[in-house]
Amino acid sequence: SVSIGVQKKGETIAGVVYDVMRDIVFSAEKGCGAFANSDRINVSKENKLEHSLLVTGFPYNVAENPEGAFERFTTLTKKARGIRRLGSAAIDFCYLASGVFDGFWEVYLHPWDICAGKLIAEEAGGIVTDFDGNSIDIFSKKILSSNNQIHKQMIEVMEKINN
Repeated sequence: SVSIGVQKKGETIAGVVYDVMRDIVFSAEKGCGAFANSDRINVSKENKLEHSLLVTGFPYNVAENPEGAFERFTTLTKKARGIRRLGSAAIDFCYLASGVFDGFWEVYLHPWDICAGKLIAEEAGGIVTDFDGNSIDIFSKKILSSNNQIHKQMIEVMEKINN
């Protein structure tokens, strides 16, 4: 994927993510909604974690189990309908934004992984926080995003995993 985010005074005002494999351009401008090519996109309306399809990625140092990566994956696998791994956090945000996935979490991302995708998810009606539900910026190390319907349920799972 190719991901480009534009910030002004620390606020992301525009973002574009290109899914090269599927030839889809996801985009958002602050306050103007999110789009896949020219079609408006919105997050899903699923409100039960057990019916939700989640997406995640693993940090490069996964063998060290940072932030309880294995425990989070195992626990959420048991709580959700299923979990997928696409290989790009920016793409994960976009497919959450388009309603394919209901929730997403990952640790140790970089600003270029977060900037555009976060705005696209938010403009599609999603929420992006840390694992405790606090606001994040593009430098945050713990990312939790959802359709806003299952966010509290995901936070409750995250709180039970201490690391």
